[in-house]
Amino acid sequence: MERSINMENFELLQEEFDHLEDEIQRLTTATKKPYNIRVRTDPMNIYSESELRRRFRLSKDSVRYLYDLIGAELDPLKSRDGFTISGLDKILLTSRYYATASFHIATADFYGVSESSACNIVPIVSDKIAALRAQFIQMPVVDDEIEQNKCDFFSVAGMPGIIGAVDGTLVKIQEVGEFKVSLERMSFGPLQKI
Repeated sequence: MERSINMENFELLQEEFDHLEDEIQRLTTATKKPYNIRVRTDPMNIYSESELRRRFRLSKDSVRYLYDLIGAELDPLKSRDGFTISGLDKILLTSRYYATASFHIATADFYGVSESSACNIVPIVSDKIAALRAQFIQMPVVDDEIEQNKCDFFSVAGMPGIIGAVDGTLVKIQEVGEFKVSLERMSFGPLQKI
């Protein structure tokens, strides 16, 4: 009787071992997803000035100017696999990401790069652009200038207490906590010029 139990255990173990061998064979022979080389377009050449501005919110001259400022820091030194993304492409990809307020995967698909590449590129280019802020953004620091700007903004637009604006984009302000905002004629709160 003891010998028959051992034989049954042996047969169960043998079946389990055979199953594991099959599983190991399946996993080791599984094919990797083939490497997908995407064809990238050149937006600077295929789009007209107005089409580029619609898609990237920058003119061709602005893209070239930005590339002149930070392109050398963004261009790859060498490629590990022969496929690189130029500094100009990185600027355009980041511009597209911000212009569409989209997800990295949507921007990556549009531009023909992987999602992880887009995810890596956007913060790098954003940091390079932000580093230029001292060259392009100056706010008044002297009390007389601050008061003069407040008066100028109020006389032009009836906006009290404003000392400067970055680009004139209007942004909807949502109610925050206990502060109540009066509704404008379009049924949402006031717009803040940034």
